[in-house]
Amino acid sequence: MTVSAQVEAFSDADVVLGVHGAGLANVLWCRPGTCVCEIVPINPPPIRYLFWHLSMCLGLEYHPYHLLTSSWQDSWIRGVDPGTVAAWVISSAIRTRE
Repeated sequence: MTVSAQVEAFSDADVVLGVHGAGLANVLWCRPGTCVCEIVPINPPPIRYLFWHLSMCLGLEYHPYHLLTSSWQDSWIRGVDPGTVAAWVISSAIRTRE
């Protein structure tokens, strides 16, 4: 995906869902009020608040989904139940619009 396509996609988004990582930096292009849902392990590196801070500065609605893991190095994303995450994203988006 080109940079211009990423900017367009994120600037048009109402909801952004992502796993903690560099890809979420594209929330820079979101409109204020966009719902940002981040899947993050409960025990990540010290930068775990990066996307919360970025969201607050940009006027985005931030919703973390914390996963219990013993270490950042674990294959923590394999333990995510898609149905649970889908319900969480939907409820986060609804709360953002209320």
